[in-house]
Amino acid sequence: MDMSNKNQRELLYNIVNNRISFSKVKMLDCTSLVMFYCTSFMKDSIYYLEDYNTVVIAEFDENKLYVQDIFSTKDIKLDIIIDEIINDEIKEVILGFTPNENLFYEERLFKDEDTTLFVKGIERNIFSVDKLMFPILSHA
Repeated sequence: MDMSNKNQRELLYNIVNNRISFSKVKMLDCTSLVMFYCTSFMKDSIYYLEDYNTVVIAEFDENKLYVQDIFSTKDIKLDIIIDEIINDEIKEVILGFTPNENLFYEERLFKDEDTTLFVKGIERNIFSVDKLMFPILSHA
């Protein structure tokens, strides 16, 4: 997608604003933050799949595909979207979110400097048990 094109920015905005989440940890009221990412340093990493009315924010790096997030107004299987954007050179797909369906994905511990999460209270800490992560694009 071309973020210098007003119509394409509006299309992205509408899809993000009316999305069905692919992630177990959902971002609420995130449209402005996603638009910030997409109109600045990630502007060359936005792909629109017209047949699915889906936007994929992803970066290709040699034989790896880093999928930062996926936004769609349709309920589609994640694997279908991944299959649409990969090519023969891609050997590994790394997701920037915890997928709703985790049947075909290997979980790895993600550590990053200066990213400490504090959980207040004695309630169950879902992050220690359920192996979840905040979507990459939810980081401000």
